[in-house]
Amino acid sequence: MLAINQAGGGPVEGVPGTSQQIQQELQLDGRAWDDRLSFVAGAFGFWEDATRGNTVYAPGVPNATESEISVDNWTWALFGQTTAEVTDWLSLTAGLRYSEDKKGARQINRNVLLPPETPPTRDGSGRQVFNAWTPMGSIAVSAPEDLLDGTELDHLMGYFTYARGFKGGGFNAVIDPSAEGNQLEPFGPETLDSFEIGIKSVAFEQRLTVNLAIFQSAYADIQQTVTDVTELPDGTISVRRLTLNAAEAMIRGFEAELQVVPLEGLRISGTLGYMDARFDSFPGAIDSITGEVIDRAGQTLNNSPSLQTFIAVQYAVPVNFPVQPWLRGWLTPRLEWAYRSRFQVSGPEIWALEQSG
Repeated sequence: MLAINQAGGGPVEGVPGTSQQIQQELQLDGRAWDDRLSFVAGAFGFWEDATRGNTVYAPGVPNATESEISVDNWTWALFGQTTAEVTDWLSLTAGLRYSEDKKGARQINRNVLLPPETPPTRDGSGRQVFNAWTPMGSIAVSAPEDLLDGTELDHLMGYFTYARGFKGGGFNAVIDPSAEGNQLEPFGPETLDSFEIGIKSVAFEQRLTVNLAIFQSAYADIQQTVTDVTELPDGTISVRRLTLNAAEAMIRGFEAELQVVPLEGLRISGTLGYMDARFDSFPGAIDSITGEVIDRAGQTLNNSPSLQTFIAVQYAVPVNFPVQPWLRGWLTPRLEWAYRSRFQVSGPEIWALEQSG
């Protein structure tokens, strides 16, 4: 029977882990052009140094593998965003961020039952620097007040936004047996381009609020766990489970929000959201039951219900006890109902892990 020791105090001493982190952000905010122009700029920095180790041993077997993984990471970024009120009805926002993300890792495996001067059975390292420009922009157009005169609309605004997201890459804690120099297997960053267009409105002397939006998000180079099969120079086959940039996905949907105040104190609100999140490409996926390599193209993403709804009704009643002023206030009973459609947690092949409601 195998045993794992991560802290010490057993038949074979484990290796305790350590972690140090420093994070700082500086921001500069300002306004100009009679407060019609606002901006924010700044810098971000993060540093991390950590080690994690464990010792695996089998009683009665002359082998106790101590595995120590250390990381040395840093990230820095410069960013800026500006919003300009061009007119009373037109607003423009633009932003840009540059990020540089360095990942360093080292893995050392040794048999602690051998003499200390014995070379480690595995000693691999890797270092990669990832960088990206991530822009964003939005346009907001509000209907001029003179156009709303004579209607029940108090406010009407339409908008369009675009943003790009960036998630840094890293390393698998696995040494590539086909590479020279015992290099750890790296994986690159993933990106997300999101688009949204919507309308926000207020009517009937602020008794009705309706917000509508449609969105689309495109994932590229998604970091996923896949099975990698490599033929080594000696003719043997290496089968490993790695995190690689193995998938592409598209997410589309719409959202609706409603709030009604039909009577003083009575408030009814609700939301409705629909989302279709599917892999466009995922050829190296792993079947969670058989372990075979499959293609998940066309399948939905995990933890992505297609339909979500929420309804709430509340009524605020004034409470006034003249004898005890501290008992004056409001009593607000509230009733809520929420629904979430069925979604998968670990692939459609494991139907028992589907959740709903």
